[in-house]
Amino acid sequence: MQLDYDQAGQLAQQIAQRSGTANPLGRSGMPRDIAEAAVFLASAAAGFITGTHITVDGGLTIGPRHSWDPNVAGPMSDALGLSPEQLRALRTQRAG
Repeated sequence: MQLDYDQAGQLAQQIAQRSGTANPLGRSGMPRDIAEAAVFLASAAAGFITGTHITVDGGLTIGPRHSWDPNVAGPMSDALGLSPEQLRALRTQRAG
C-alpha cells in the first residue's frame, strides 16, 4: 500500500480541526498537556506512584459512547463526518 502524502496531510488537518468537538473537554489536546503530565510524574508530588498508565486525551477514550453497536459512529467518526457505511468500509479494509 502506497501512502499518499498530500491526502495524509489533509486528513491530519481535518482530524486536528474536528477532534476538539469529539472530546468531552471540548478542545483538542496540545503538546503542553503531555508535557504537564510528564512534569508531574517527574515531580515529588508523584513520589509514591510506582507504575500506572496515564491517558492524556481529555476523556476521548472514555466517552461519550453513543452505542455499543460497533457499526454506529462514535464521536471521532462523527467529527470526521464519516457515515456508518464509510465506517464499516474502513473497518473491513483494516481487518482485511
